[in-house]
Amino acid sequence: MAAQAGADPVLASRPNPEVVAKPRRRTYTAEYKLGILEALTPQKCGSKSNRHPMDEENQMLRRQNARLAEDLRKAQIIIDVQKEVAALLDHPIPEQDSEEQS
Repeated sequence: MAAQAGADPVLASRPNPEVVAKPRRRTYTAEYKLGILEALTPQKCGSKSNRHPMDEENQMLRRQNARLAEDLRKAQIIIDVQKEVAALLDHPIPEQDSEEQS
């Protein structure tokens, strides 16, 4: 900023606080640089699985299917016992067709 005629000489001699006289370059430590290099190096992967990706899901579904089949078997036993108890108490439970149950 050039000093104008009649301007305050104190303001004209003061440097602009927004502008650095000589720009200073950023410096990085060796540790920081090594850290960047380590992050960029490719990591070794473990051994690849020979199994098909769907095998695990298939096994999970088979276990779930077996569990549900066992639950259904238990429920059918309970229903049969309830029918027998109802028949003994002279309150028979009417049979339902498989189409009506769904």
